[in-house]
Amino acid sequence: MMRCFSLGYKKYDVFVNNCFLYYGEYEGKNYITCPVCGERCFKEAHVQQNQYIPRKSLWYLPITHRLKRLYMCRKTAEHMTWHLTCGGESEKIVHPASAEAWKHFDCTYLDFASDPRNVRLGLCTDGFTPFGHTAAP
Repeated sequence: MMRCFSLGYKKYDVFVNNCFLYYGEYEGKNYITCPVCGERCFKEAHVQQNQYIPRKSLWYLPITHRLKRLYMCRKTAEHMTWHLTCGGESEKIVHPASAEAWKHFDCTYLDFASDPRNVRLGLCTDGFTPFGHTAAP
């Protein structure tokens, strides 16, 4: 389905402890064990049959093509620039543009904020803590 929409992806083999990624100079090299932690990269039963199936994979979904396709639709493009005309006027937060953080960002990065087509991306983790800290204080 991803190819139907011209939304490519890149799949990388990752070691089970997330300490090493086959990327850059390591891409294409076949490590059986992790050079950092020593864990096996591939499923044990398959290695004996010379089938190297990774225990863990990372799917990289480049965002550039997705944003281009998002803006192909005129209506979506209008919605994405709504913050310029209506977003920051209200006292209540009805859009992120009404929030102090958005206004601070606009003041700090004037070049970026001057073009309403620039997309502000936020980190959404759905409960995942990217830096290993617990979610609860």
